[in-house]
Amino acid sequence: MATVYTGTGVTWPGGRRGGDSMISPSSDVSSSGGGGSSGSSSSFGKYLLAGADVFSGFSSYFSGKRVASVLDQQGALTQNDYYRQANLVREEGHRFRAKQTMQYISSGVEVVGTPLLVMKETMTKAAAKARALEVSGRNANKMYKMKASQAKEEGMASLISGVLSAGSLFI
Repeated sequence: MATVYTGTGVTWPGGRRGGDSMISPSSDVSSSGGGGSSGSSSSFGKYLLAGADVFSGFSSYFSGKRVASVLDQQGALTQNDYYRQANLVREEGHRFRAKQTMQYISSGVEVVGTPLLVMKETMTKAAAKARALEVSGRNANKMYKMKASQAKEEGMASLISGVLSAGSLFI
């Protein structure tokens, strides 16, 4: 065993510093600098680290669930926004077709043949644009759901990692 010098709460192996007192190897302080029985303080440290690992795992798990919930809500809101825009595009298509009809009638043109085809094309384009917006909304919602699932999985992985890390301290 080596002689350990202590003073002001710091253990100094080897050389002695000013104001320090010498502790002989035969005293109850181990040569590693710990006081009393090193086994109990070591066990306490293991329990403390294990508890911290488990707490960190649970914290990450619940954080992942909260993030997933927010992402799910964001996905639903985004999809609703796209659907609202699609409805506006459809309404605008109906208004434009009504405006075309009134212009044809006020000009004395019958709404048959080419004018009718033009109005149908107007509605077809508006419907296609609206469907594209709805598809974009569904895809955005799917993306947010995948991100939410990933956040949940990361939280669960952190929980499992924390529990396993805590268990490994006792092996």
